Amino acid sequence: MFRRRLIWVVAIVTWIGLWVTPALSESGTPRYALDRIKKVHLTTSDKVRLAAIYLPPEDVTVKRPALLLLHGWGMHKERWVESGFLSYMAKDEYHFLAIDIRGRGKSGSGDAEALKKDPTLAYRDIEAALKWLATKKGVDIDRVGLVGSSFGANLSTSGLMSQEWNVRTVVSLSATASAYRYLEIHEQRQPLPSGLFIASDNELARYDAAATAKRLVTDTSGEHELKIYPGKVHALWLFELRDDIRPVVADWLRERLQDQPITTK
Repeated sequence: MFRRRLIWVVAIVTWIGLWVTPALSESGTPRYALDRIKKVHLTTSDKVRLAAIYLPPEDVTVKRPALLLLHGWGMHKERWVESGFLSYMAKDEYHFLAIDIRGRGKSGSGDAEALKKDPTLAYRDIEAALKWLATKKGVDIDRVGLVGSSFGANLSTSGLMSQEWNVRTVVSLSATASAYRYLEIHEQRQPLPSGLFIASDNELARYDAAATAKRLVTDTSGEHELKIYPGKVHALWLFELRDDIRPVVADWLRERLQDQPITTK
């Protein structure tokens, strides 16, 4: 009898604790923040339908910056959730948009292999995502950052070059040697204005990520930072396995995008 009562007491106390204290992720972000994730679709200028996930801040009456997240080759938009990136960053109240690049994930109407032959197609995906963000309530389109992983890092540096969109900065996680193919699509290419470039020093030779990061730094005219870590970890796995990278990324974006919030009308 005593044991049964004790079990009931413990159960009630546990239930009360869960009720009054929101469950937190390891980053301290309430887990219910991820409950705001919405599945959305957008269409590129060449009529490719892209699948995406959108996580708005809790309060959209205040204009806040946006982050466009670009996954690696063979990956998909959910990797930003699986890696813990979204749960870690959600506390900073961005508008997050993670797309499936054409031909990947749920964006099945595009030809992923064509991206390797024609880099301009990738720019159309970025352009469509930025135009979509510009329509959302509470998005300050003048405060946009691009975060890319591997192949997505290659695309993010290309997006930063656009003069049509005021992309302030990029975070590049293991950009590969082919990154410059995507920069060359701009007829009058200028130095990158701002970027945080991260890689491991012993990634696969075909990636050449450390050397690419160093080259991108020398091609950046404005604020830039280079972080080369020991090991073979590539792209978002680097973010997952090294806790010291998370605050570096968060601080970089916060310092360049989190200006004084503007209340919308």
